Amino acid sequence: MEKKGPKYYQPVQEVINISGNGFIVIEKDGTIVFFSTGAKDIFGYSPSELIGNNLSRLFLEEDRNHLYQNILNLTLRFNSFEGELKMCKKDNSYFFAYISTWLYHDAENGIELIIIAIQNINELKLMVRKYNESKRIFDIVRMADSVAHEIRNPLMTVGGFVRRLYDKCEKSDITNEYYSHISEGITRLERIVKDVESFSRIPNPRMAPIKLADVLRDTLLITEKRIEKKGLILDVNTDNVKDIKLFLDNDLIVQALAVIMDNAIDVLPEGGKITIRSAIQDQYAVFTIKDNGCGIVETDLPYIFDPFFTRKNEGIGLNLAMTRRIIEDHGGRINVESTQGAGSKFYVFLPIEQRRKIRSRII
Repeated sequence: MEKKGPKYYQPVQEVINISGNGFIVIEKDGTIVFFSTGAKDIFGYSPSELIGNNLSRLFLEEDRNHLYQNILNLTLRFNSFEGELKMCKKDNSYFFAYISTWLYHDAENGIELIIIAIQNINELKLMVRKYNESKRIFDIVRMADSVAHEIRNPLMTVGGFVRRLYDKCEKSDITNEYYSHISEGITRLERIVKDVESFSRIPNPRMAPIKLADVLRDTLLITEKRIEKKGLILDVNTDNVKDIKLFLDNDLIVQALAVIMDNAIDVLPEGGKITIRSAIQDQYAVFTIKDNGCGIVETDLPYIFDPFFTRKNEGIGLNLAMTRRIIEDHGGRINVESTQGAGSKFYVFLPIEQRRKIRSRII
C-alpha cells in the first residue's frame, strides 16, 4: 500500500503533537499512518518502526483475531469506542491501557481516519488494588477491634471469678492442674485482646528528621539481649547510610524493624546468623535483614503480611501486618524473599525526600 504523505493527515497531526499524549492515527483497515511522541514513550517503538504496519501488532496475540477487529468495527459503526484492554510493548511486556477511538472525517478532501488516544493505566490499576486491599484490611481491623472490646470485660470477670473459686476450693493435684490450664488460657486470650487493640490503634506517624544510624541503634538495643542469649551471630554494615536523615516516626519504625528481627531470632538455632545491610535505591533508603533459618513455605509467602495469618503455635499473626502498616504509613514498602532451608530476607524501603532546586537554593 502506498504510504500517504504528511499532508494527508496534517490537521490531525498538528493537534496531536501539541497535546503530547499517546495518539495513533490509522486508516480504516488498521494501517498506522501516524504515531505520536507520547505513543512512543508508552510502547517503546519509534514512529518509523510502526508507520505503514497494522495496529494489530500492538495487541496481544490472542486478541488480534476478535478484540482488535471488533474495536475497528465498533468505531466505524458508532463513530467511537472506549474501553480498557491489555496492549503489548516493543519488549513484549504488556500493560493495561484505556483507549478512546473516534472517526476523523474530512469529506472535502476525502479523508476518513480513525484516531486512537491511549493511556497507560498500570499505575491507576495498582492504586485501585492497593485501595481495595487497604479497605479490606481496615474492615478486618475494625471488626477485630470491636470483637476485642466485647471480649475484654467478660474475660476479666471470668479470670477474677476463677481465681476466687480456686482460692476457696480444696486443693489437689487435679484442681491445681485444671486451674493451671484455665489460667494459661485466660492469659493467652488477654494477650490476644491486647495485641488486636494495639494493632487497630497504631497511631499516625509523628514525623521528624531522624538519622538512619539512630534508628538501627535503637532497634538493636531492643533485640541485642535475645540475640546474645540465643548465641546468634549478628553481622551489621550500614555505613553507607549512617549520616542520612529521613522524616520518620522513630518509635514506630524501630517497632516495625524489631518485629522483623524478633521473627529472625525465633526461627534461628544457636549459632544462626542475622545479616543487616543498607543501600540507596532510586528515592529510597533500603534496609535488608537476612537470616539463615528454615525459610518460609512458598505457598505462605503471599500471605505473611495479612492480619491473623500465622504458622506459629502461639499468637494470631498481627506483628508482620503491623510492620507493613507502619512502613506504608511512612510512604515506604516492605518485600520478602525466602527459600526453604536457606532462610529469609526482608527488604524495608523508606522514602528519601528529594528537594527540588526551587526549594533548596536560589536559581
